[in-house]
Amino acid sequence: MAPVEQKLRELDELTKTEEFLNLSSKERRAILEDFYSQELTAEGIEKESFLESFQELLKEKEGALPQVLPPRPTLTKSVRKQVNLKPLWWTLGGLGVTAAVITGTVVWLNSSQDISKLDDTTLVKGLPGGEPIRQAEVALRRSLPDTGVDSWEVEKTLEHTLQHIRERNWIAGKEHVAKVLEILARNEPKMMAKVPAPLKPEAITRMADLRKNIRILQDKIYAQDVAGATLQYRRTLWYFDLFQLDMLGDYKTDVPPQYRNRPYLDGGWTMVKFTTNQGSFVALVDGFNAPVTGGNFLDLVNRGFYNGLKISRAERFFLVQTGAPGEDRNGGFKDPATGKIRNLPLEVRPARKELDYNFSRIIQRRVDYTEDRFGIDPLKLQEEMTKLHDKYIKGGENPIVYGQITDKFPAIPFGPPGTFSMARLEKDPNSASSQFFISFSDPELTPTGNNLFDGKYANFAYVTQGIKIVRKLQVGDVIQKAEVLNCKEPEFKELRETDYTGTAIDTSKVAASTLLETSCLPLPKPKLVNGVN
Repeated sequence: MAPVEQKLRELDELTKTEEFLNLSSKERRAILEDFYSQELTAEGIEKESFLESFQELLKEKEGALPQVLPPRPTLTKSVRKQVNLKPLWWTLGGLGVTAAVITGTVVWLNSSQDISKLDDTTLVKGLPGGEPIRQAEVALRRSLPDTGVDSWEVEKTLEHTLQHIRERNWIAGKEHVAKVLEILARNEPKMMAKVPAPLKPEAITRMADLRKNIRILQDKIYAQDVAGATLQYRRTLWYFDLFQLDMLGDYKTDVPPQYRNRPYLDGGWTMVKFTTNQGSFVALVDGFNAPVTGGNFLDLVNRGFYNGLKISRAERFFLVQTGAPGEDRNGGFKDPATGKIRNLPLEVRPARKELDYNFSRIIQRRVDYTEDRFGIDPLKLQEEMTKLHDKYIKGGENPIVYGQITDKFPAIPFGPPGTFSMARLEKDPNSASSQFFISFSDPELTPTGNNLFDGKYANFAYVTQGIKIVRKLQVGDVIQKAEVLNCKEPEFKELRETDYTGTAIDTSKVAASTLLETSCLPLPKPKLVNGVN
């Protein structure tokens, strides 16, 4: 369970106690505000949205509050002391402090321990449980082909900055973001050397944008702005991704000969905007890990195939589905060149180690240890980071599995809300055509790395903007238009939305937080082969 969710559940239990319910509205508000300031401020959760979750408890009413317990008369101040709520609050607080001290001690012992001689099996046993990947951009970034140790060192150092922001460790945050700029300056020539010549001018601009955004992140950290620094951190990594895409400009996918008569992508990312009667949303299609599936999808988008189609299935907290050309919700796209339904093979690339739940924790722990131990010696730091890269990343891209189900964790997993997957017949893995579904990846219905979907369906895209609109879609709603996006500058959108860690059971108790949505990225024209461009 996520730490924030655990804290909210503890608070929920407290607010159901008889002692709490018999306090005045002012006293209840004081306790809730105290809990917010101590436990949730650093999480970027909006205070007003948090208090709105308990609005019924903050209303003064005649008689009792909504509760199962029988009403009691208003207590005097002297009687309230006998209620003994403060010792109850102190007990919960004491347990929290004790847990924090124990956790902190374990973390301190782990961080100070020399792990260089521990094998991975031994190391992972001493690591705290991590959180599964719930952000689309993280899953997409970690599934990119390897661009070398120089860019990987920049990426991992930048990722480490988020930990200091969350912990409000501003001194360490300032030092770390300065280290990012230092490593970027050192590694930039080698990174730029890997960019194909035609893309050099664009890459120079991308690098300037990346440096600019790192400095904006630095300003946010100096201002001790938790929410602002967190949002800027995510923006900065998108700019880093754009530079990596330039490094991968000559990438070619290894599509088997028997599937090269279908549309397919030679790598790259492509953004598609869907306009519906409920609003619009945007998805990012991955051409590196789902070249045939993604290529078929973009071909149909460019043909206008999805325009006017209805949502044929909608299940709250689970998925929405569309792409059926007939009223019977069956069938697929009939290729005019053959007069037959174009079917696709099941296409799944097993993830490299950095996406695997256990290996991601091992890699992160070894990177943190390396940065802490060798941070003052740039040459030694780069040498040790190269060793880690060679061990866990280099040559770690697995071949795509075609035509059959795999039990390996996929490079594009059912983790982030808004996962695009091709629908197919249950007993025929090669029966997909035009129908697709968008999964909400509910943590309880489809937990990351432990669900019945991974490896059984061809995932090919994630929603990057408008997940709220997707959740509103119902059977009969219409996709008015689907189109490939083309923009000159990145477009982002900040909004307040229920945290995606909310589930079918707990959504009502999860307060709103600031999210960054990506509406458009300046991506090159899709490298679509055999399809309509």
